[in-house]
Amino acid sequence: MQQQHQVIQQQAAPAWEEQVDLPVGEILRRSRMHYGLQLCDVEVALRIRACQLEALETGNYDALPGRVYAIGFVRTYSEFLGLDG
Repeated sequence: MQQQHQVIQQQAAPAWEEQVDLPVGEILRRSRMHYGLQLCDVEVALRIRACQLEALETGNYDALPGRVYAIGFVRTYSEFLGLDG
């Protein structure tokens, strides 16, 4: 998994990443799909539960433990995918 994380950081960002009209969760989901990752892969790498990652991707913020956690999860998930946190 560590090697895969390094590969993600070295690859160029997808062209649609620059679109600002997409919700954050959709950008995260598309980036994850672009790299061929499953939620369980990200869960293992980041130690954030898959159900919480899915909540971020779908915009279901009520399912997260709190606003501070949500912000931290988004930042961590974004940086893992090579996006601007």
